[in-house]
Amino acid sequence: MKEIALGAYVALLGFGPAAFAADMAVKALSPPVAPAYYDWSGFYIGGNGGWGWQDRRPDITLMNNFAVIVTTPGLKASGGFGGGQAGYSWQQGPIVIGLEADIQASAIKDAFSRLVDPVDNLAGSRNIDYFGTVRGRVGATVNNLLIYGTLGFAYAHFTNTELVTTTFSSLSANLTNTSTKTGVAVGGGLEYGLSRNWSVRAEYQYIGIPGDSLIAAVVPPNGIVISGNRLTDNFQTVRVGVNYRFGTPVVAKY
Repeated sequence: MKEIALGAYVALLGFGPAAFAADMAVKALSPPVAPAYYDWSGFYIGGNGGWGWQDRRPDITLMNNFAVIVTTPGLKASGGFGGGQAGYSWQQGPIVIGLEADIQASAIKDAFSRLVDPVDNLAGSRNIDYFGTVRGRVGATVNNLLIYGTLGFAYAHFTNTELVTTTFSSLSANLTNTSTKTGVAVGGGLEYGLSRNWSVRAEYQYIGIPGDSLIAAVVPPNGIVISGNRLTDNFQTVRVGVNYRFGTPVVAKY
């Protein structure tokens, strides 16, 4: 009996390491399970708010009968805004493409009133009442983080005014243009997925809008006053926002 027990023990010593090594080999050959990733595909809506500004203050040149009266610093609007956006995204691997539209109510504005020569006062103002864009988005995702660029169509409603009055008469020149103008929007941003449906973002946009040249037919004392330089209507924005994405699952990728 001792001989049989000893033989069994020796056999276990011989086969044990081999069996353990075989088991390790089988486990090593098993394919790894990839972690879950955030899927950016689907329709979304959201809200945003931010700050807009113009980076130039071009001079305003007043002319009477095409002779320069005075040149004075112009308008440089800035202020807050807020609104909403909606869009749709498609994801293929790490690449995300999409289409988005947004509209904002705006308080981006500037105004002044100054005596520009011994007899003439100039009051100028600019208000950007609202603006919006329709843009394409292309980006790359790393799990929950999306880095993207954006380019598309922009529109904005402007009221640009220059009021020239004289101190020795009731004559005045009211140079005003109120219109919705179109241009281009270009920018980029970061968006981070907080959960299956919610994400937050930070974004920069440059809004390129053609400027105004303002002309009035009646001026103090007589003639035509022209804003000799075009008023610059381009502006820039930075904003933060939140999106709700409909029906977006978190799935495992193999």
